[in-house]
Amino acid sequence: MRTIRDFYLVHIRKRFPRFEPRNDFDLLALGDGRYKGPEKEVYAWLDQELAMTIALSGNATQALEGATRMLSAKKTVTGWKPSPGDAGVFIRPIPGSPYSFRLFPGCRSRQEYCLDFVETATGLPVNSPFQFELWSIGTSSIPHACGPVRLRSLECSWGYSQKDIAPGAEKFVLKDGMTCLLKRPGHKAVRFTVPIRLADAKDTSNVDDVYLPQHIVA
Repeated sequence: MRTIRDFYLVHIRKRFPRFEPRNDFDLLALGDGRYKGPEKEVYAWLDQELAMTIALSGNATQALEGATRMLSAKKTVTGWKPSPGDAGVFIRPIPGSPYSFRLFPGCRSRQEYCLDFVETATGLPVNSPFQFELWSIGTSSIPHACGPVRLRSLECSWGYSQKDIAPGAEKFVLKDGMTCLLKRPGHKAVRFTVPIRLADAKDTSNVDDVYLPQHIVA
C-alpha cells in the first residue's frame, strides 16, 4: 500500500515537472490541487502558505512535522493504476484479442475494485481498445433486482469525453463479488466475478470443501 506522499508526488510531477520540494510541507500544500498559478510562482505561494500555517500553529517545527505525519499515512486510492508486483492484481487475456482485462484493488473500506485494459504482450494500459459493452449482472449469488446494469468508465462519469481521456488512464470501478459481462460484437461474451477481499483469513485446514457450479442454465 502506498503512502499519501507517493500519490502527491506523482500528481505534482504531472503538473509541475521541474518542481523540487524543499520539505514535506511543500508536498502537502501543493499536492491537494489548490494552487492554480504558473510553476515559476510556486515557491512564493508555498512560502505564504507556510507563513500562514506557522501563524496559526505558532511553531514552524510543528507545521513541518505535521505535514510529514500526514504524508506518511498509507492509503489506497480507487483508480490509481498498479505498479509491477502490487498485490491483488489479476490480468486475464480476452479470447480472440491481443488485449487483456486487468483487475486491481481500489478502496477496501468501500469494497471497490477497478478494471482497465492492457496489451497482453506488453502489459501497457490502453483506453477502450475495441468496441465493447461492460455490464454488471449482480453478485456471484444474487442478480440485480432491476436487471443488468451497463457500466461506464470513471472518467465518463466525471464528464470526460472519450477523446479527452489521457492515454492509458481509463478505468472502470467495480465492487467486490460483482459478476460482470464483457460484450463484443462478433464474439462470445466474457463473464467474470470480482474477487472478494476478506478481513481475516480463516483456518480451513480441518474443513472439507464441496464445490458446486457457480452458474447453471435454469
